[in-house]
Amino acid sequence: MIEVHQDKDGIQWPAAVAPYTVMLVTLDLADAAVKKAAEEVIASMEKAGIDYLWDDRDERPGVKFKDADLLGFPWRVTIGAKSVAKGGVEVKCRQNGAMEMVPAADVGVWVQNKLTV
Repeated sequence: MIEVHQDKDGIQWPAAVAPYTVMLVTLDLADAAVKKAAEEVIASMEKAGIDYLWDDRDERPGVKFKDADLLGFPWRVTIGAKSVAKGGVEVKCRQNGAMEMVPAADVGVWVQNKLTV
């Protein structure tokens, strides 16, 4: 499976067999707006039945992004002060690299819709 589903950055798990559907990456949880958005995203994903792994380590963003690529879950949701100030969170598709801004409260439904396509 891994031999077929990989690229230079690591594994690219198909959603049907991925250990988790979403890698949740938070940047600067000390920021109240980031923490609130993270809580909204988590509530949204749990309500939609989306499984996730949360990287809340105190690491630089680049380290977290590289680790997320290596793990290869289908989507990475990044919550940082810049995206929250723009009214959402960044959702990145691991397979094609496409990024989209999604309101924090809508992430669960957004991912669920992508899984049913």
